[in-house]
Amino acid sequence: MTDTFPFEELRQLLEKARTADAELKQFGAKDHKYQWNPPAALSDVEEFERELGVTLPEGYRDFLLQAGDGGAGPFYGLFSLKQVRGWLGWPLEPEKPPVLRPGMSKVERDEEKNWKRGCIPIESQGDTYFTCLMVSGPDRGRVVYIDYEGSWVFFPREPDFLSWYTRWLRDTGNGYQRIGGFATDLAGDEESLHRHYQCAESKEEQWLAIISMEKFPALSSKSVELIRTAMADRLTMPDARGVLELLHRTGIDQWFLEWRWEAGLYPQVVREVYRLAFQMDLPPKPIINRWWRRVYQQLFQLPQEVWHSALGILAESGEVSLREVSGLLEYAERPVRDDLPRDFRQFPDAEEHIDIWVKLLQEPPTSGTLNSTLIVLPLVRDERLLHALQALVEEYPSEAAVSVLAEIEHEFLNPKWPWIPRPYWLQLDFWQRADLGIDRTPPPDGIALHPFIALGMEEAFHHIPSTAYDWNRDLERIKTLKLIPSEKNIRVWNAVIFISDRMKSKETGSRKVIIDSPCKEFPPDPFYFDLHDWSAINRMPNLTALMIEEVCVDDFSFLAGCQNVRKLSLRNTNFTDCRLLRELTNLQSVDLRLCHLTHTEALEKLQGVQIEL
Repeated sequence: MTDTFPFEELRQLLEKARTADAELKQFGAKDHKYQWNPPAALSDVEEFERELGVTLPEGYRDFLLQAGDGGAGPFYGLFSLKQVRGWLGWPLEPEKPPVLRPGMSKVERDEEKNWKRGCIPIESQGDTYFTCLMVSGPDRGRVVYIDYEGSWVFFPREPDFLSWYTRWLRDTGNGYQRIGGFATDLAGDEESLHRHYQCAESKEEQWLAIISMEKFPALSSKSVELIRTAMADRLTMPDARGVLELLHRTGIDQWFLEWRWEAGLYPQVVREVYRLAFQMDLPPKPIINRWWRRVYQQLFQLPQEVWHSALGILAESGEVSLREVSGLLEYAERPVRDDLPRDFRQFPDAEEHIDIWVKLLQEPPTSGTLNSTLIVLPLVRDERLLHALQALVEEYPSEAAVSVLAEIEHEFLNPKWPWIPRPYWLQLDFWQRADLGIDRTPPPDGIALHPFIALGMEEAFHHIPSTAYDWNRDLERIKTLKLIPSEKNIRVWNAVIFISDRMKSKETGSRKVIIDSPCKEFPPDPFYFDLHDWSAINRMPNLTALMIEEVCVDDFSFLAGCQNVRKLSLRNTNFTDCRLLRELTNLQSVDLRLCHLTHTEALEKLQGVQIEL
């Protein structure tokens, strides 16, 4: 432990950083909250050093002993020694020279397997990215950023841990915003970056000075002018997406993009417009309105790797039909072709061009294009779509194809009607299906039981029958059956389709719900559970009151066997054909509210029946 450790300076800087970011908006701040852990005990540090076979660099060692054993720091905060142990998944081998060295950008394939030797992890940057500290070799004491697989290596310019850490405190306290990529840019204020630009011996160093200005909350007129000058020399740069936010803040983004478009840099500009519109915190509509016509004019001349960005722009414009861009399918090659269905689905009129989706469903069964199509297919009531899916399932009954076919069949069974809440579509989780034997072969001469009917019987008798005799007895003696969804017997399934890398979601609208399991195992033979068969209601000869409400029923033909039912409610179900009610000879009242009815003339023949419509 040294007496020169600047504890008081660091404490004051930490307090300033905490005050400047009181709402914890900086990257990772909600995890560490600008608090240090209690300092580490000297014995713990010495034990850690013995385990590693090295002495920790002085600045980092003093920080652990005097400031905190981890806590406030860049990204998600510094690890404690316990966390360092947990994340140190490689031999340190301090006797060997480290592989990591300043100037390298990634680990080459021919490097030794233990390329992380000589460094310890001191914090997580998120995902597979970590901040490490060199503890052996010529760069001992320096911080290095790595991807866990070696695809990225970066040494910040600060010469040691304390310099790096102090810079983070100062940057945060000054309100600098580019903390997510902390220390990948140049340190210093505007004036120092101006000097760096003027004195730089290479264009790379000049450019680094320019992009380092992105961190400043506000830019002086002098900085704005310098950025304009620098960009005038870089009008033909291969990719400007990384600097677009800075250009927007200086007000030269449109001038810059207009010049590049006129110079014929169409693919670059399309990607850059896409970033401006969808990947930055800007109102997209003005950007889209300015560019969509030009993007559409160049669409079929653009390289395929740009189609995703171009189609995103055109779909958002609302001015281009899916039909007008679907010709890209004739030229598309994989992997771009496999992503086209997702791009097509973004168009506002995607559900109006079913022939395009039918064509996509005819792709080779094992292709990525077909898989993408099944994920984003419009779930609409259309005979062409139904027949195409039926043919696909017959040829290639994949789980995805079977599931989507069920969705389309449900659109016919339970269509959406204006101003009528859609009845719930009853489902089971996959583990429930196994427990209840839903997918097993029914026993010979089996008796089907819908799980929701079993729940209704449980409500009536406060138990589930355990033997075939008990099932037959309860079916015979039940008088009132209520099949109405509630918090006790269903839970909502939030079905969402994710469309494109913008995670633009669209609710399927099928109103799927999960039924609670009526029991933990399938019933005794000859009974079996079936998620589509409601005919067990026919086996209730003493049933006088039947209430089925707010659910989709696969087949209402069982009503013909409900001869003794006097009170019937089918409120807000998919019941339609009123002629079925003529079979209920003892019917006294029927509730048909929120049903889309056909053959309503049959209601006139129900003499003496109270009808609620």
